[in-house]
Amino acid sequence: MKNDLQRDTRGAVYVEFLLAFIPLFFMFLGMIQMGMLYGASLVVQHSSNVAARAAMVVMDDDPRQYDGATRRQVDTSASGASSFINSAGGFIAGIFGSGGGTASWTGGARLQAVEFAAGMPLLPLSPSAVSLIRTGQTETVRAALGVPGGVDSAEARVAWGLVYNRMALAVTFASTPGQSAHATSFPRPTAEGNGGPVTARVTYLYNCQVPLANRLMCDDLFFIRTGIPAGAVAGLIGSFSRGELTFDQLQAALADYQQRNARRDRWQSRLDELGNRVDVLSAISGLSTVLGGPTPRFVPITAEATMPMQSANYCYQGQSGGDCW
Repeated sequence: MKNDLQRDTRGAVYVEFLLAFIPLFFMFLGMIQMGMLYGASLVVQHSSNVAARAAMVVMDDDPRQYDGATRRQVDTSASGASSFINSAGGFIAGIFGSGGGTASWTGGARLQAVEFAAGMPLLPLSPSAVSLIRTGQTETVRAALGVPGGVDSAEARVAWGLVYNRMALAVTFASTPGQSAHATSFPRPTAEGNGGPVTARVTYLYNCQVPLANRLMCDDLFFIRTGIPAGAVAGLIGSFSRGELTFDQLQAALADYQQRNARRDRWQSRLDELGNRVDVLSAISGLSTVLGGPTPRFVPITAEATMPMQSANYCYQGQSGGDCW
């Protein structure tokens, strides 16, 4: 009987299939996610081209079109939607029936116009509103590919995409291509109208949605932002609520996680470009894990393009003094 069982090879092919299927399945998912990341990087590069083309015209355009903003100046401290954004939002609302201009905006009117232009090519990359907080059952390759048939309509995707861009997109202007220093003003043009180059850098927080592969290729935004893994935080809070940890032990554990943050250093410079606007997404990332769903994973992608500034060495109507030449 024992010898018969040893010679019996029935079912061996199923065991071999299971052994081979798992690594092949991981490789398949990884190829999908890698392809989507590569495609996203191309779209971000196109977005930087659009931002540079917008900046080369917008920065020295008539101040009356940009709420009186100073020519060739980038205002990063202003807040509120400019008249340009309200007009653009109303136009989109008329097409899609969505309130495109209602999202919170920061920066002066000229910067808002450039960011709005840069965000248009990125709308197809934005995740749906329901995909950021979801269950393991709804985390599928179908959802990652954006196959029609989801709960979001096209109008809702456009409206949410505009809101997501406000949290996940930043346009800065590099003083020198490839350098981290930012330019907030541009020199006057020459007598011939040569305004020099303008380098627009687009930083975009791309949401990785391919199951399993996004754990290997992308990072938890809450962890990148704080240095603390969201899953670990959920476990610590659960232990604290059950009385298994004291408050001092909880603080010590959190401090220990913050020290082990070398992994996130590779993305830090890109997140610095985005600033505090990603804090809402960071909170959503942590909330999804606390609620028991899969942690949203992100990769910050950056690209830049340089264009010649289109300048006018004269005053626009109603201008005088140092704001024109």
